[in-house]
Amino acid sequence: MSGNTMADGNSANLGLSAARLLTPLSAHDNHLLSSDHLANYGSLPPPPSTMTSVMSSFLRPDNMESLLGATDLHLSSASAQTHFADHSITAPLSVPAHLRIANSLEMATQDLAAGEDLPVTMYAAHARNGSTASVQSVPTVDTSASDLVADTPSSSKRKSKGGATPASVKRKKTSGPTRLRKGQQIISAVPLDVWENILSYCPAKFLARARRINHSFNHLLHYESAWKRNRLQNHGADMPGPLPNMKEDEYANLLEGLGCMDCGARKTRKAYWLWRKRWCIECFAKSTVKEDAALRLTADKTRLLQECVPFGILDSWGRYEMAGYYEKGWTRSCHGRSKIYGKADIARLVAEWEEMMQPDESGAPKTQDQVSEWLDLKRAERDRVVKAAQQAEHWVEKSIRDRVGKNVGIKQDRAAFFEERAKALDPPLDPSALKLIQAYKRSVEIARPPSERAWKALLPKVEQERAAAQHAIAERRERLARSERESKERSEYMRMVTRRATGDSVEQRLIGTMADDVLKELDERMPPVADTDYVLLALRGVRQRYYQIAEDFAARLEQPLHYRLLMEDARWVLEKKISLRLHPWGPVRCAAALLFKCPGCPRTDTHLKYTFDSLLCHLRKKHASPLGEFKYLSREALEHTTTLHWLSIEWPINLPVLAVHHVATGKWDPHDASPYLEYRDPAKYGPTSAYDGRRVCHGGPATPDPVRYITHAGALLDPTPLEGKYKTSIVLRFAVEKSRAFHVDPSFAPPVTDLANLPLTLIRAGLFDIFDRFKCAACVLHGADSARDTLKVHSVGSLIQHFTLKHASRDWTQEMLKLPDDRELWAVLTRPGMETALKAFETLFPPCDVAGKMADVGSVPGLAGAAAGAAVLANDAVGSPEGLSAGSNDAGDSTGASKDAADHKTTNQEVYDPLFTELFDASK
Repeated sequence: MSGNTMADGNSANLGLSAARLLTPLSAHDNHLLSSDHLANYGSLPPPPSTMTSVMSSFLRPDNMESLLGATDLHLSSASAQTHFADHSITAPLSVPAHLRIANSLEMATQDLAAGEDLPVTMYAAHARNGSTASVQSVPTVDTSASDLVADTPSSSKRKSKGGATPASVKRKKTSGPTRLRKGQQIISAVPLDVWENILSYCPAKFLARARRINHSFNHLLHYESAWKRNRLQNHGADMPGPLPNMKEDEYANLLEGLGCMDCGARKTRKAYWLWRKRWCIECFAKSTVKEDAALRLTADKTRLLQECVPFGILDSWGRYEMAGYYEKGWTRSCHGRSKIYGKADIARLVAEWEEMMQPDESGAPKTQDQVSEWLDLKRAERDRVVKAAQQAEHWVEKSIRDRVGKNVGIKQDRAAFFEERAKALDPPLDPSALKLIQAYKRSVEIARPPSERAWKALLPKVEQERAAAQHAIAERRERLARSERESKERSEYMRMVTRRATGDSVEQRLIGTMADDVLKELDERMPPVADTDYVLLALRGVRQRYYQIAEDFAARLEQPLHYRLLMEDARWVLEKKISLRLHPWGPVRCAAALLFKCPGCPRTDTHLKYTFDSLLCHLRKKHASPLGEFKYLSREALEHTTTLHWLSIEWPINLPVLAVHHVATGKWDPHDASPYLEYRDPAKYGPTSAYDGRRVCHGGPATPDPVRYITHAGALLDPTPLEGKYKTSIVLRFAVEKSRAFHVDPSFAPPVTDLANLPLTLIRAGLFDIFDRFKCAACVLHGADSARDTLKVHSVGSLIQHFTLKHASRDWTQEMLKLPDDRELWAVLTRPGMETALKAFETLFPPCDVAGKMADVGSVPGLAGAAAGAAVLANDAVGSPEGLSAGSNDAGDSTGASKDAADHKTTNQEVYDPLFTELFDASK
């Protein structure tokens, strides 16, 4: 066969082969697709019913990726190869997944069936893994119909009896598809008009890459019609056309391209349509000039600049806003807009102006009419450019708004879809908890329609974070409930503040009446109450009287007690009643009676005193906490404040206020109902010495070791609030007395050398405040070699060493330590708050009878009243609402006092009952 004949046959057979390849598999050909074939070529779509669906399934995105991923062109004829040399595919092609080619499929099918000469023959080989394969060089093959349709069921029947097929006999064309055989490549041809139709649905930015695939695509996309068709397919007829003197591909590049056109910055997207450039910020600043600078550039050509050069608008922040002036749907609310020009436009027009103003061949200058005509042309050209740029800017802004709006709708649909699927879970997942899951947040930001596949990908991540999200929702609901409760309490608090601001509320009138009665009884009490106890006894009496009468009144009405006294009531009684009663005392005495100590500050090296208001605020700020001793004061009516809210805290039985003679222990029990301990003069009550009528106990260590005696006594006194010097006095006296009792010698004194191990023993026992920081008594009383020894304060080890070296001949039990005397010790032990110290002291030195035997405190004459300095306080405490003079020991007046109290109670009841009735009615 000649070359021309072979070329013609190949051309005809190529069309036949393409048509056969695109023909669906018939039912009887399904058995040809063995597992080996499928492993080689991947799964094929089910046989479609029409040729259009055949083309759609054949050219769907996944097939196109595999077909175009491993392609090369080969022709069986040398002349044909020369003719189509410019159409060889030399690079892989990536086709988008959203190709739509249904509009031209029927026409393409007819062309293929007619067997037209196709310019391209494409060999597409599927890789074993089903993905795009690399480009390979395939040998030239014969593309005759006999090779392409060989081994079909119908061809086997046409063989000669000898088993050979004559070369002159042409095989009959069949409608069956080409068999898929292992190792045999699929031969297909796609005409350029089909590719043009395909490319018209691709994004414009893909066409720029498609031009570089091969000469065929480059030739195809060289025509303006291909780019225009792509623009109309993707953006519709509403999109304005290219700017004047601008090609379609340049228009597409400016619209969808990326990167600065001057410096090549890769992330630049902003297109300036007025100058047909995509610039970064730096290049925009270098390529443009503001109006004032442009006037300097044009010099005497101001009219040229103002009338002929296209201009844009900058806002007051120097940002580009628009091309020219035109009405927009929105404008930035700023002032100071200014014009901006392109430097290239100014230079071009200036050059054209100078060229136009050159004299003609005869040397005559341009007339005014010629200049005006030229300016009119340039002005019209500028208007066309500015209008086209304005249309492009308006369309871009509108398309962005439409795309954003569409994406918002898609995201909303996606979120609604996921929420419905979450409700269908077992157990259901609340949408509020779903919205807290980070995977859900990321998924709903994807601008793709919802699908079951997306939900299946999201579900494992949702289940992983589900428990934490539900816990967070529960905490949020709890916070909201607490916030509502606090808001209600805050409103009630402010309502009470407003109601009590005038001082004439029913509870204030009732409490004021009771306070007057209590203060009158305190004034009549004999002996008189000490100044330091007057205020606290009055407050205690008011509270106790209110609850006794209120509970009695509620019992008679068979109703609960509606109103509880608050800290504001205590403050109001102090300010409006007690303070006024103290005015006759004088300013100094009155001020001293209104100063108190803080129970939360047990330090003895400071002597701070507070007024009632300042003390409560100090406790709230420094000591009150939800877990501390003063947590009773930590309640907040107004959130996140450190101020004591007087109307939110109930008036406790035991106020956190100490008189100046009380001892602060750092602890406070608001429900402590023990009697109030009044101030008593130790000279009037009790013995003059702490050891009178007492002797050392029989217990303790059995060995005559003074160090062990000291540690035994120190362990008993360590938890008590006594100061270190008093503890040292007691343990030293105990060690000496126990040593004398052991040796049965009243004058025995252990040597100071026996104290050698005392420092280490005290450290091991944790007794750090005993024998610590004392001056040497011998140096102070008898003088020392230097003033330094007189003033020096020693630790226990230093003091023992100093006394051994300097004063070995003296009695260390009397002259080594400067200790308080017995009277001072007893005064401290009998103070209120020293009950634990007094108990420990009585354990070490119990009282004894006249015969020297151990005895109870109450059985010793002279000690019964002395040792019970605290007991007499209980007898003087406020014990009943009828009166505060229970401390009187005059038995002869008891009957008359009881009668007067009963009459007073009857009179007060007549006054209190109306007020309580009004209070109960207001509290309901």
